Amino acid sequence: RMTRGEIPLQSLPVVRNDEVGHLTMAFNRVLSKLLESRADLERMAHHDTLTGLPNRRLLADRMQQALNRVQRSQRHIALLFLDLDGFKPLNDQLGHAAGDAALCKVAERLCAVVRGEDTVARVGGDEFVILLSDLNTDARAAAELVANKCLGVFQQPFVIHNQAYRLGTSIGIVIGHGKCSPDQLLLAADQAMYRAKEAGRGRFFWAID
Repeated sequence: RMTRGEIPLQSLPVVRNDEVGHLTMAFNRVLSKLLESRADLERMAHHDTLTGLPNRRLLADRMQQALNRVQRSQRHIALLFLDLDGFKPLNDQLGHAAGDAALCKVAERLCAVVRGEDTVARVGGDEFVILLSDLNTDARAAAELVANKCLGVFQQPFVIHNQAYRLGTSIGIVIGHGKCSPDQLLLAADQAMYRAKEAGRGRFFWAID
């Protein structure tokens, strides 16, 4: 029944201490390894291998779910698109290992400023996205509060290989009302982020309505 997909894969009870029992135990060991490998592959498909954060694929899925909830309620979502300032010089001067360590430290700091129900994702080399879900009518104020907290976490230098190094971030923000697709929201937030960079970096800009 398991091989036909009629019931979930699960360990079999070992009730005999003979060849059949030994075969059952061997099956259970193989099944355990198979399920572990499946869980690892599932995680790899939806998470960034370096930071452990959700990747673009999982972010898009969570955005769509959040937008579906928005359509059934009077709530909103906000998307913050962050691109690091000063990352390339660090990566070039100290090497890729140092750059990877910096990205992991950035991920930790960003996760510390959001709620448990929010999502911090890594969507590119030094690009991160924060999804704020189920916001009420003061969604704009909530998004700006998180944006300022994100800017604040870069005030302290990052210690990479016993060296203090300063990074910054530029942020683009957009509010989602349920009428846009995840791709449209990401593009709008991305464009707002580039406007923040052009304006001098280390700040946030709202997407143009």
